[in-house]
Formats: sequence, structure tokens, C-alpha cells
Amino acid sequence: MLEYKSLNDLVYEEIKKRIIENKYKPNQKLDIDQISAELKVSRTPVTNAIKALERNGYVTIIQRSGSYVRSYDKKEIEAMFDFRAALEEVVVCRAINDANRTMIRRYISLFESCLDNLGATSIAEDMRYFDDLQAQFHSYLWKLCPAIIYNEIENVMDLTKQITAKHVSFYIKSGKATEFARNELITHIELAKSILSQNEEEARKYIKKDIIGTKDDILFHFDEIMSLEPEL
Repeated sequence: MLEYKSLNDLVYEEIKKRIIENKYKPNQKLDIDQISAELKVSRTPVTNAIKALERNGYVTIIQRSGSYVRSYDKKEIEAMFDFRAALEEVVVCRAINDANRTMIRRYISLFESCLDNLGATSIAEDMRYFDDLQAQFHSYLWKLCPAIIYNEIENVMDLTKQITAKHVSFYIKSGKATEFARNELITHIELAKSILSQNEEEARKYIKKDIIGTKDDILFHFDEIMSLEPEL
């Protein structure tokens, strides 16, 4: 069944995508007239989208000044990743019983192939492929949950995408991206294997290692990471 999306929803998703991909950068003022012209829509759906983006944490609206892409401080980033980790623990516990075994084996195979071929192309291409693959894997697990939980996780995940893109860029620029990618791939392989073997304790351990480990590393290198332009 095709999902109907209103013009407001489509405009919302396009502006959110541009924010996540850092086309609209933190603290940048959003020009409603310019966005309306680019998207070939009236001001109304753009205004409605920006109000919705404010409610979901992407935009700050300042009266008599305008609408700005939100920037996040350390405490906000820490809270986002902690919330995401808590939600994803629920997800992996549900996945242990509900996931399709063939699908999980497929992801294990794809992660292992990516690990074996690490360095065969440019590290930026490797990181782009892995980033897409792990996003698909997490999304598959989320969709095993009721829609109300999936929607919350999706929004939290999207809020963290800006930051994780810069996190990856930090390792590419530091020359340590291969080691970073290898560790991330091993964690995802072990997570998928624990789901396949229905080992809840191990699944909880590896999802925490994935999310909380990322959070701790971002906070440790916070100033360097937040100053970068993402390369993904």
C-alpha cells in the first residue's frame, strides 16, 4: 500500500534532509522566500514545515529575528545518544524474537564482506558504503517495533546523523578511518550474530557498545569534530 504524503510532509522531509546533510548548517538562518522558490511552493508549507522542525528539535525560531538551524552543545548530544541507546536496547530485545533469520544472516554476510574488502577502494567510499549499510540494518530492526516506537527512534537517529557524519570525517582527516571502520564493522557483526543466536545479554552489550561508544568518542573530541565539514 502506497503511503500518502501531504505537501507539508514533503517540504518538511526535504528541509530536514538538507539540515541532516549539512546543506543548511548549524546556526544558519532559513530564508523562507528562498526555500519556497527553490521548492516551487508557496510560503505556507515552508512555514508549516519549519514549525514542525522546531517541535522535533532541528530548528530554533526567534521572534522578530527568524528561523535558524539548531546547533547542539555537549549536554544535548549526550542526552540524544543516551536516549537513542535506551530505545535501541528495546529494539534489539524485540528483534531477538521477531527478526527474520535469513535477513539477519544477509546483514552478517554484508558486514563481513565489507570488513574483508576494507581498503580495496578509497576509505571515504568504504565509509560511505558502511554508513549506508549500518543505517539499513538499524532501520530494519526498528521497523520490527510498533510504529509509535519506530517514529521516535527514527527522529532521534536523524537528529544524530549530522553529528555522526562529522565524527566519521574526523577519523578520515586524522588518518585513522580504517581502524575506526574495522572496529565499527566488528561491533555490528557481533550485534547481528547475538540477535541470530537469540542471546539477549550479548545483544544488549553490543548495542550499548555501538551507541554509547560513539557518544563517548564524540564528546572526547567534541571541539575538533564540531568544527569539521562532513565528507560523507
